[in-house]
Amino acid sequence: MPNHYTVVYHLDVFGRIPPGQLAHAEDHDGGWMDVYLHPAHVAPEFVRELNRVLRHHIGSGLWQQYRTDDGQAQEPAQGLDIAQSRWELVDTLPAGRHLLVLDEDKLSVVYIRRSSCTEEFIEAKNEMLRHLAGDGLWRQYWDQRGYQSGPVKAPPSLVTPPRLPVLV
Repeated sequence: MPNHYTVVYHLDVFGRIPPGQLAHAEDHDGGWMDVYLHPAHVAPEFVRELNRVLRHHIGSGLWQQYRTDDGQAQEPAQGLDIAQSRWELVDTLPAGRHLLVLDEDKLSVVYIRRSSCTEEFIEAKNEMLRHLAGDGLWRQYWDQRGYQSGPVKAPPSLVTPPRLPVLV
């Protein structure tokens, strides 16, 4: 297993996304994944911030590639619920931010400013995440304890902003 992991998000200006899809993941051996995002559905500023913010989450080993370098990333979700990872649109975030990440044991939610991408894109990305995280193809290693097996209970949706101020 590699000791460094990388996911790079790209605006797909070269046509890597198959017809009818809004996002496409290409997983490579050695902990590397390229994710192509449909340019008509995401803002370039969002993609830049996504790479900057998630570089820590992936590069530090909080999320690690398990077994997707053989094309399994392209398969449909099996519904194993090993971990929850999803993206949600919100109306407000701290000034100048396009996203905010909540990462806990067996749960990762990326809150995204509504103007940064379309709802159709969020649906497509969440379907991809149900497979990659939910089926254990990418696994979360929280607090250096190693991989924790077993299904996770889905928390309630966190679409509404918190009542207390959020410090970032």
